[in-house]
Amino acid sequence: MAELMLKTRTNRQFSEGDILGAFSNLDIWVRHVEMICNVNKATRDNNGYIVSSSIAKDLYEQFYQYRLERVSRTEVNRINLLGSGEEVVSGLAVQQFVDNVKTKRNHRLFGTTNREIWYEGDIDKSLAKVDNIWTAIEAKTELLKADHGKWPWGTIGRRAHFFIVVDDFDQAEKYRLIEPEIDETDPSNTIVIKDRAHYIDWRNDLSISSGTRGEIEDREIVVDRDYGRVRDHTEFTKTRA
Repeated sequence: MAELMLKTRTNRQFSEGDILGAFSNLDIWVRHVEMICNVNKATRDNNGYIVSSSIAKDLYEQFYQYRLERVSRTEVNRINLLGSGEEVVSGLAVQQFVDNVKTKRNHRLFGTTNREIWYEGDIDKSLAKVDNIWTAIEAKTELLKADHGKWPWGTIGRRAHFFIVVDDFDQAEKYRLIEPEIDETDPSNTIVIKDRAHYIDWRNDLSISSGTRGEIEDREIVVDRDYGRVRDHTEFTKTRA
């Protein structure tokens, strides 16, 4: 399932019902693995390097294109994790790079002194990659993927907006749902009329009781999502004329 974040009050930028955010099932799982595997939470050795058994390394191994392993003060071994092959890259200021990175409190260096490891390049957050990370998380911790199917909204977010649970969608549909309303009368000079083109009339179309509508409008009340009902978002989504 996925989630939509709706505007509950009109202001200068948005109108009531505007779809402010669209979060697919993949988006939700990615967000959780990023929080769980955050380097700020990782175990480090006495020299400050992230230990190789950390789930933070599992995330970097799956998401990043390259793993760089220090060979000398000027050379690294670059391993392609998204494809295949490796190569030694020379003429680099490796020592200076490592020294600069280590000045940061929660740096992203793995390995050991003079044999540091780090990651860079393109990022692949596909479902297969995310599933691999969850496999590692479940093997190394007591956390379960099945318990992380909700976007981790905080209290302030749930007070300020209304969230509904809908059927899942792909990335193309995600961006369509949050696209702006554009005047394309002149193709050479398109104008953004409104920050959102699509909305949901949550007051009238979602069969919400008057009592619940009042709670949604009250910024002092935290209204959680109704996970017992997964709505077809295409049934309720409207486009502003």
